Amino acid sequence: MSRTLSNAALQAIYSQETNQVFLVLLEIDHADLVDPIRVVSNHQAITSNGQTYVPYAFEFDPPDEREGVITSAKLIIDNIDRTIVATIRSLTTPPTVTVSIILADSPDVIEAGPLTFLLRNVTYDVETVSGDLIYDELDNLNIPGDTFNPVDFGGLF
Repeated sequence: MSRTLSNAALQAIYSQETNQVFLVLLEIDHADLVDPIRVVSNHQAITSNGQTYVPYAFEFDPPDEREGVITSAKLIIDNIDRTIVATIRSLTTPPTVTVSIILADSPDVIEAGPLTFLLRNVTYDVETVSGDLIYDELDNLNIPGDTFNPVDFGGLF
């Protein structure tokens, strides 16, 4: 999959050394939440496109970008203050997780994303909260999309 990057990002990627820092922005949202949880993989808060992301330790393992293959991503968040666990446990349906990648020097320019997932298969312990980030509810799709029956398609029978 081709991706359009800014000149600053391309220069940082192709340089032998750079002072540019790529940051991952993560937003966890659900209809039952008053405000989404917004965190950044950084040591200080970042404001991107008018939204403030607080520093939080997490790992984002992106999905494969192979042609014709749909894979899930993985999210591991440090369980340091129990807010994330309490929030996830209170939800009855999977929350939406939006991931974007930015450069620290230009936080309003999204270099990759936003990628939107559903958080499923959540597990947690004293140290971490982890889960699978699924693109879509593929197992809930009707395949084929339509059923040809005498009631709906009388001319076929």
